[in-house]
Amino acid sequence: MYSVYLKSTPGGARPSAVDAKATARQDLLAGVARLGRMWLSQIPAADPQREHLIRMGILAESLMKNGDHSPAAMRTARMLLCANCRYLGAAPKECAGQALDRCPLLRSSGP
Repeated sequence: MYSVYLKSTPGGARPSAVDAKATARQDLLAGVARLGRMWLSQIPAADPQREHLIRMGILAESLMKNGDHSPAAMRTARMLLCANCRYLGAAPKECAGQALDRCPLLRSSGP
């Protein structure tokens, strides 16, 4: 049986919509990990929130490493990011818990 998912793309070919979505989701997860590291560097060592930030970063990096961009994985990453953001007050009045691709912090943090 022939699978289009296993077919390699020639060097000059444009990436498919599936590849573009995977790349966008990979970038979002990288942004979640980046924000976690930034927040970790800014809070006191004794702050109990550090453990939650570390877990969020580990999850994001694990999902990136394993290529897991499933809706459930992205939803979990969003929930952790939103919970940490609310606790830290990182984006007051800017966010209403929307999808990761609409997160003002991820949109402004860049690659």
